[in-house]
Amino acid sequence: MKTLLYSTFQGNAATEYGKKMEEEIEKEVCKIYEGVEISHPSPTADSEHKFLAGSPDGIGKNDNEKLLLEYKAPYSLFEGEEEAVDAQFLYHRDDGISLSKKHNFVSS
Repeated sequence: MKTLLYSTFQGNAATEYGKKMEEEIEKEVCKIYEGVEISHPSPTADSEHKFLAGSPDGIGKNDNEKLLLEYKAPYSLFEGEEEAVDAQFLYHRDDGISLSKKHNFVSS
């Protein structure tokens, strides 16, 4: 637990790439959800269970929808490794790459 809470990790090429891509990803979100306004909240703890917290990449809101945004930019795709697209959590679509709904991390 101490290692998780007090890590000295400063980042690497993959985390740098992810941070750099956040602006590009937000532009795409704004194209998909017309009129969306995105805010960037601070990490927030649950009022009853203080040990539970979350820090989404953004909160989006327009006239019709509210969005909880968590951006993913796999560094392996940046590196051009086609095998990454064949990973169990990604698949090809006509308009790009999508997350698989069959993977364990996707809730139904």
